[in-house]
Amino acid sequence: MPIILLTSFYTLNIIFAMSVLQKDKTVKITLGTFTSGIIFGIFTFLFLNIRWQSFLLGLIIGIQAYLYTFFISDFLMKRLRQDHILLSLLLNSIARVTIIFLSIFLSFEVLSSFRIGIVSFFNLIDSSYDKILIGLVFGLVLSLIIDAYELFDTLLGKNIFLKIIAGRFNQPFEEELFFMFLDLTSSTSLAEKLGHKKYLMLLNDFFHDLATPVSLTGGQIYKYVGDEAIITWSLKKGCIRSAPLRCFFMMREAITKKSKKYLYKYGTVPSFKAGLHVGNVVTGEIGLVKKEISHIGDAINTTSRLTELCKELGKPILTSRDVLEIMTMEKEYVFYPVDEKVLRGKTKSIEIFSVELRKQ
Repeated sequence: MPIILLTSFYTLNIIFAMSVLQKDKTVKITLGTFTSGIIFGIFTFLFLNIRWQSFLLGLIIGIQAYLYTFFISDFLMKRLRQDHILLSLLLNSIARVTIIFLSIFLSFEVLSSFRIGIVSFFNLIDSSYDKILIGLVFGLVLSLIIDAYELFDTLLGKNIFLKIIAGRFNQPFEEELFFMFLDLTSSTSLAEKLGHKKYLMLLNDFFHDLATPVSLTGGQIYKYVGDEAIITWSLKKGCIRSAPLRCFFMMREAITKKSKKYLYKYGTVPSFKAGLHVGNVVTGEIGLVKKEISHIGDAINTTSRLTELCKELGKPILTSRDVLEIMTMEKEYVFYPVDEKVLRGKTKSIEIFSVELRKQ
């Protein structure tokens, strides 16, 4: 009976975890689950001191806790984090500790039935309530630290916080990046129709919904300029499965899936166009009172001009020849050449292509 119970319990955990994961997150979640299990295993061993049984117990607790908190943080708390950052931080931390406590209870109750030296949870409370209290305080503090880091990382840009602390941007340096300028279509008429306050709410929802595809494809949201977002990829990440193009069509799909929400709240479904280019830029910090990580280079201007050309040609996305030469193109995309253009502010023409998904 215990074996059947344990097998069924953890099989359901695995099914649950895989059902909420997207393909691009699998490696990240697998690594996080393993790391969490190891940390909990070591922590449990140090405090309970019951040899290998404690490490097994901690490993199982850690795996459960990570999977459950991932679901809470990545799905249930997204909207709350968008509207109430501090409330989200507090509730997320409380939820993590509650989940850890639940994981401890379930793990003790299941493993104690195997009679391998692990007592039931209620017996543990009678003999080691002080250690459990220390564990919960440890979990709460660790959770607050993790959530605070994620909060700063969100405000400053993905993976930027640690780089700033390490002084990565103190001295300007040259790097090659993919740039995508993403521009909301008919923004002026939308603002007039909705009014400035409601239009800003639409922009907030719009960019919020596009954040996940950017993150999943390894991109960074460099900055927002009015109704426009500038997204970057490193050369390495941008070449993985044509990441910028994959991101663009994932964003279109994300907005389509939430079309009912937009129609209900705003009476319209936003659409957008994008220009894609790659090139060398100089990156570094700018400002003293309000610091900003800035990219300077011709690649940015070229990408901006490509976005302007999208409106003129009626194309959802345009890319330069440079992108095609660097990036290994997936078979799912079809490229249509556009006449060579001399972009505004340029003296030389460049080859431009429109991109569409290949019809199945």
